[in-house]
Amino acid sequence: MINPFNPHYPAEARFFANRKREQDWLRNAFLPSLHPEGAGPWNTAILGPWGIGKSSLVRRLREMAPESPVPTGAVFVSCTTGFGSLLGFARALVANVRNEILSLCGWSESVRTELERWSVQIAVPGISMKRERRDEAGDSANAAEYLHSSLRRYWEKILAPAEKSLVLILDDANLLQDIDSQALMILRAVFQDLQMYRTRYGLVITGLPALFGKVRETAEPVTRFFEHIPLGAFDLEDTADAVRQPLGEAGAPFQVADDAVAWVNKQGLPVIDTAVCCKCWPRIAGHLETDKFNAEWVSATPAEQEVLLAFAHGKERQGNKRALFSRLMQKNLLMRTSRGQYELYHPLFAAFLRGRQCN
Repeated sequence: MINPFNPHYPAEARFFANRKREQDWLRNAFLPSLHPEGAGPWNTAILGPWGIGKSSLVRRLREMAPESPVPTGAVFVSCTTGFGSLLGFARALVANVRNEILSLCGWSESVRTELERWSVQIAVPGISMKRERRDEAGDSANAAEYLHSSLRRYWEKILAPAEKSLVLILDDANLLQDIDSQALMILRAVFQDLQMYRTRYGLVITGLPALFGKVRETAEPVTRFFEHIPLGAFDLEDTADAVRQPLGEAGAPFQVADDAVAWVNKQGLPVIDTAVCCKCWPRIAGHLETDKFNAEWVSATPAEQEVLLAFAHGKERQGNKRALFSRLMQKNLLMRTSRGQYELYHPLFAAFLRGRQCN
């Protein structure tokens, strides 16, 4: 039997079983909104802390798109500060759109040949896909114009005549804000303008819970542009599905009972029960401590560590130490749950902190 779990990568589609409510919304509301006769795409923001499953969910969306009644392709871009500028990101996104168009099934040979030869010319100073050159970093206006012109041309020349739509998935969009503080506002402007030309590009972004808070004075129009899907911790049903289905898909010789998602024998199969789970947990927790939690603890200053320990023991919830809280949010160790209310980014990190103080 293969191990279907890998904590270092998003779950593959065949092993991804949870988030059923979110999958249903994407399948029954988001994808149908791409229909040419509809009112237009529902741009979507999937928000949540580290390790909550945002990337796994959008990768599942990528698999769902071709199965939609509306002929749909999907472009997936992992955002990174390595793009260097918003223009660098725009060029990467357009290149991925072009590659996805080329890979979609059903194109006539003449269309494919024409697209292979098509060298996009955009009327923006210094930008041409015929030449490989480095553009001025941080040129937001050029990035917006390049992205708008390229996507509109792909739509009018190729996608619309073929009656096909595209989902554009930007994973970890919060990193674009680190490149350019106006990144989300520019994306809103570009895709809102494209809507006037009846394009059917469905924009989906993922990010941390505080993503829109970083936009400051422009937060309201940007926030309203997206349908928000917040991801929280699994409930019991999601937890059971997240354990059962991958193991079943991998051919595990046991089944899962409802005893706190423990493994119990059925029909004479071997048993993995709560006692076995408790025995294995220290090794799992140790792996997390070595790979992640220790590094996060060391990244905090003594004053920040004091605040983290207070949160772990339930002694701190309100933002009466604004500067410290702001720094901890920037380090993704703390998240704001409501106005003036905060909590640690993950319950396992809280358990690590409590255990550290006991040692």
